[in-house]
Amino acid sequence: MTLMAALNLKPSSRFATFFRWFDILVCRWFLSLVILALMVTSAWNLVDYGRSAGWIRLDGTIVALAISNYDGSTPDPAQVWPGGGTLSCRYSYTFQGKSYQGSRIGIETFDTGGNRSRRYRQLKERVDKAGGATAVLVNLAMPAESVLFRDKPYGWYFLLAFGLLWLSQFFFASRLSGRKAA
Repeated sequence: MTLMAALNLKPSSRFATFFRWFDILVCRWFLSLVILALMVTSAWNLVDYGRSAGWIRLDGTIVALAISNYDGSTPDPAQVWPGGGTLSCRYSYTFQGKSYQGSRIGIETFDTGGNRSRRYRQLKERVDKAGGATAVLVNLAMPAESVLFRDKPYGWYFLLAFGLLWLSQFFFASRLSGRKAA
C-alpha cells in the first residue's frame, strides 16, 4: 500500500503529487540506501567475526580505561549507560617477544549503550581485582590487530535479514507490476 492510498488522496491533488514524490524519494530510495548501508556494515561485522575465530588468546594489561558522555561528563558506572557517549580502553600485550598496544574493545563496528555499560563494568572489575590483567585476542597474521571482546553478533544477523527482506520487496513489486501489465 502506498502512502497516497493510506491517506486516501486523489491522484490529481497537489498533496497527492507531493506524497507520491515523498513516497518514492524518501520512503523507498532514501530508506533503501540507509538499509543497504546497514546491510554492508552487518556483512562486514559478520565477516570480521568469522575471521577472528582463528585468533589466539594472550595475556595483556589494561593501560587506560575511560567512559564519558558526549557532553564530556562522566556517567555513573553503577547505572546502565544509555549509550550517548564513548568507552575507550588502551591495553598492551606481548607477542613473540615484541610489545604491542591496542584500543579495539569489541569485534563489531558499533554497539549499544547497554553493551558498552556491561563491558565497562567488566573491564573496570579487571582493573580493580586483577591489576588490569585481561585476555586479548590477537590476529596471528597481523599481531598489531587485536580485540578484547568477541561476542556473537546476533543483532547483525537480524539487520542483514531485515535488509534482505526490505530490498526483496522491490524485486517482487517489479515482478508483480510486470505481470499486471502483460
